[in-house]
Amino acid sequence: MLSKTPTISVSLVTYNHERYVAESIRSILDQTFGDFELIVVDDGSTDRTPEVIAAINDPRIVSIRQPNSGPSAATNRALKASRGRYVALMTGDDLSVPDRLEKQLAGYQTGGPRLLFSKCDFIDDAGQPHQDQHFLASAFETLPRTRAQMLRRLFDGNFINGVTCFTETRLFREIGPFDPSLYQLQDHQMWINFIKKYPIEFLPEPMIRYRIRGDGGNLSTPTTRALTSNDNDYRLILRGFFEGVPDELFREAFAAELRRPDLVSPLASACEQAMILFRSARPEVVHIGVERLQALYRNPEAAAFLAGEFGYPHMMFARFLATFDPFGRHRELGLLPSTIYADTGTGHNENEVARISTSLEPSFCQTFELSRFGSVRGLRWDPLEGRFCRVHLESAIWVDGNGNDCELDLASIQSNGNQLGPGAFDFGTIDPMVFLPIEGVVRSLTLRGRWHVATHHDTLNRLHQAMETGRQAEARAAALQEQLANTESNGVCGDVHIKRNWKMRMRRAAKHVLGPWRRLAAVLATLRPGVA
Repeated sequence: MLSKTPTISVSLVTYNHERYVAESIRSILDQTFGDFELIVVDDGSTDRTPEVIAAINDPRIVSIRQPNSGPSAATNRALKASRGRYVALMTGDDLSVPDRLEKQLAGYQTGGPRLLFSKCDFIDDAGQPHQDQHFLASAFETLPRTRAQMLRRLFDGNFINGVTCFTETRLFREIGPFDPSLYQLQDHQMWINFIKKYPIEFLPEPMIRYRIRGDGGNLSTPTTRALTSNDNDYRLILRGFFEGVPDELFREAFAAELRRPDLVSPLASACEQAMILFRSARPEVVHIGVERLQALYRNPEAAAFLAGEFGYPHMMFARFLATFDPFGRHRELGLLPSTIYADTGTGHNENEVARISTSLEPSFCQTFELSRFGSVRGLRWDPLEGRFCRVHLESAIWVDGNGNDCELDLASIQSNGNQLGPGAFDFGTIDPMVFLPIEGVVRSLTLRGRWHVATHHDTLNRLHQAMETGRQAEARAAALQEQLANTESNGVCGDVHIKRNWKMRMRRAAKHVLGPWRRLAAVLATLRPGVA
């Protein structure tokens, strides 16, 4: 143990890193800046990691071993033991570049209290530059952002490589510990907590050599277990995302998404935040927005505000709840998703959708609540997903921003199916799309009509028949190609007209048969076999 207080404490957390931890420790001990302590916390490794650490004799190392408690608890243990004015984070399978501490300290001292991160280089198990594409290739971003821009970006997910972190130790103690209940996104939660009080900055050069493990041993390797944990962590984080955010910072970060930016009050901000969550493309986040809105509707003042200023009274909320199935529990009852895509200026995309579950009865009446999207340039209705169908719209009525009912001219509607008449289409695809030329603020849209929906069994049969037709066409095309090659090699096909005719037949076969046939395998994968 060093008696003199070091300038920098390096927190190195390790778990079952016997193959890499010695090199990781050495990358710190060999730094060009020498006034540091290295706090190594072994989080209950079951391999030879403890022996490897014990074999390295250096007075700057503070070795701690604890029962396996997860990365948050291990990092908290290291931060609690840190004596330096500054702290740098590290893990037992990554490497720091030789002048990391020197450059990060110099860079940090040019500004005020903040979090300082950097780029990273990727290496493989042998410590060589990683040559192949991998799951983290585009995961980290280091573009300069203001605090407001950073807050908005963190709402969508984590994009910061926490292993490159450098800051003052007192800031971690002020903000509080990493949340030990989060296993995948504990650093995401920490950066959100920080940005509410302090800026985040990136150095332009790599300070870390980040190892992509060949055995899938990275904590963030996208296994089913990790992805499930990630989704649950994200949902828990979003529950408290807006807590403690200064109102001015919130309004700057989400300026483009505020419904009424002219109204500034705690109540207005609470309603805005609930609607931002409610508008998410992720059902688990929409569910958080639903809970926030329910709490607001219990308050008469908030309920009146939502109805009057946002045009979203509690009855519209109640109708939304009748169609919102975030966990897919009712698909087993024969319901299928029907979706509206709202184009608010960036085209139709999965970030701006309203989706309901609909039955397969011959007549349908669907109401989509769309007020949360503000002004739109157009709407796209996907009647059903994964089924062949015929659709006959009888009316399309939308409520504008002033509460007026507007009826759409059915003759103006286009689709990717065969037109049978105004608002009537026969879809030869399992991805039907209907384009509705509606512009402006749309509070809700109600579609009424009739349809004939192929059963799941019939849909599969049609696709398999198309595949069989494709196989036969491919065989015929191959035979034609072989025959053409034989006639050319034998000099039989010397007549230019005959040769042109053969080539035209080949092109026609490739264009009209082979292309669709080769895409059918991917199409079949989009079907949901659990839906009756």
